[in-house]
Amino acid sequence: MQNPLLGQYYAGIGQVDDGGTATYQGLNLSARKQVSKGINALANYTWGHCISDQWAQNPTAGNGNSIPGNRRAWRSNCLGLDVRQVF
Repeated sequence: MQNPLLGQYYAGIGQVDDGGTATYQGLNLSARKQVSKGINALANYTWGHCISDQWAQNPTAGNGNSIPGNRRAWRSNCLGLDVRQVF
């Protein structure tokens, strides 16, 4: 810091860019059976998987959750959005 006395009034400074990537793969199965005239039974199943770069809820907090110059170092499941199975 050039001036430590004034520096105490600053919080972390975050850097945000639009270079992140994510992929989603999914499978949707559906079955329908006519039980009787006018009555149908329907079942749906969805399998999905999301993989993305590390994401910061609050990038200006100064916590820094990615390695500068190596965004994909912690590439993993999407946080909070990765619902694997739905029936």
